Amino acid sequence: MLPIPDQSFDVILCLQVYEHVADDVTLMDEIYRVLRPGGLVYFSGPNKLFPVEPHYHLMFLHWLPERAANAYLRITGKGNSYYERSRTFWGLRALAHRFELMDISGEVLRFRAAEAAPQFLYNIISRIPGRLLALLSPFLPNLNWILTKPHHQ
Repeated sequence: MLPIPDQSFDVILCLQVYEHVADDVTLMDEIYRVLRPGGLVYFSGPNKLFPVEPHYHLMFLHWLPERAANAYLRITGKGNSYYERSRTFWGLRALAHRFELMDISGEVLRFRAAEAAPQFLYNIISRIPGRLLALLSPFLPNLNWILTKPHHQ
């Protein structure tokens, strides 16, 4: 437990963290505990369903059992031990079940594409209708949510 009183914060940023902690359930419990009712969390993290692992940029690394992932890292010369543990869209939704959730993954993808993607890719992404992007959200590389702690608990 963090040495922080209950309901201490109005806003919390949880950016690319959940897959690095030993217990992501405890992480989310602590965020919930220290957030005031009506408070917001900007949550961003990798999606396990996307085939490229975002830390090592290796295909399917995060889909492998631990021993195989460790061997894959050694073979590619990118490390010795794979400790990151990502979740799927639905696994993260379950993790954030106590919060009201607004999925802004599509909007963030468009913003990032405008900023950093090759022009041809940006042209494709910018033409995808918003409703279709929302349907594709469970398969995007990164999930970006605004979580709100309900006023009623």
